[in-house]
Amino acid sequence: MSRNTQSSSPRRGRIALMVLATVGLVGIGTAVQANRGGKRHDPEAMRAHMEKRIERVLDKVDATDAQRALVVAKAEAVFKGLHDARGDHKALRDEVLGQWNSDKPDADRLHALVDERIEAMRAAAHAAVDAGIEVHGAFNAEQRAALGELAAKRMGGFGGHHRGFGPPPGAMGPPDGDGPPCDGPPEGADKE
Repeated sequence: MSRNTQSSSPRRGRIALMVLATVGLVGIGTAVQANRGGKRHDPEAMRAHMEKRIERVLDKVDATDAQRALVVAKAEAVFKGLHDARGDHKALRDEVLGQWNSDKPDADRLHALVDERIEAMRAAAHAAVDAGIEVHGAFNAEQRAALGELAAKRMGGFGGHHRGFGPPPGAMGPPDGDGPPCDGPPEGADKE
């Protein structure tokens, strides 16, 4: 391998990861939206929202018609896979409630229900990664870099805390170590 190829390999890996994460987040976000109230339960409304967001991102990187078609097709497949992985919530709730109301819940069956759901989501997540890898190959280096930057901004949120998860920057004291401890409970908190 040439030196230039070796030095750009980690960068390509990070960009690929960003693209994969973006495709996965769009799919997972869409599936999460399906569990919330209002029009978000409507698969067509969710699909329209997903397509609108994808089109905005593709506009920012000057995607070709072929790239757009591939991304939309892969996003649709990820959307369907995640939707299918959700399974039949009513049947699941009914079965779990039935187990709860029984004199002796079947632990093996309840654990099997968990395992079934996990495996379905695992398969959907792997399909999303495969879709992301294929999408990655459809873009040139400049487009991938732009997509990576967009993904980094989206994931970076507020000081590394996406959408406000976690404390705001500086809330845990200065990073130079002169402030209060940033990790763990205050000194003496675990003593009784």
